[in-house]
Amino acid sequence: MQAEPLDSMPRATLSDSEYRQLADFRHRLRRYLHFSEAAAGKAGLTAQQYHALLALRAQRPEEATVGYVGRSLIIRQNSAAELVDRLVRQKLVRRRESAADRRRLELTVTARGTRILDRLARIHREELRRLASDRAVIPFLHELQGMAVLSALPHAGLQPARRPRA
Repeated sequence: MQAEPLDSMPRATLSDSEYRQLADFRHRLRRYLHFSEAAAGKAGLTAQQYHALLALRAQRPEEATVGYVGRSLIIRQNSAAELVDRLVRQKLVRRRESAADRRRLELTVTARGTRILDRLARIHREELRRLASDRAVIPFLHELQGMAVLSALPHAGLQPARRPRA
């Protein structure tokens, strides 16, 4: 996933408030990621290994491949292959030949991997609930959704502001 060159992006003037919102969003995101890294470490995994297990568990079995891990984690194919090799050595993931295409290897999370993943997923879900219950988060999310910068990006997952009919 490549970022657009800065000179090809629209030139929007942001207010001080919008800069604060962006900075606050990045701070909250980094705090959550820091939490995630620490939780994974306590379970004996790297954050990347946890992300790979989560991605594989969420994917349909026939789509769970090394290529999918690479796309999900936004890493190169060879890095994804090395990551999967480590997960296989740790008995967290199993490779198997695809029934539909014997040239293709499908990945499944093992029972051991599932036990670790379940524990981590519950902890992460609780952390997200805790963050969502923070009184400052709800208005913050509404402010983010209303920002012209985000509403102009359909791929941001937010609904663009509706224009009144003329």
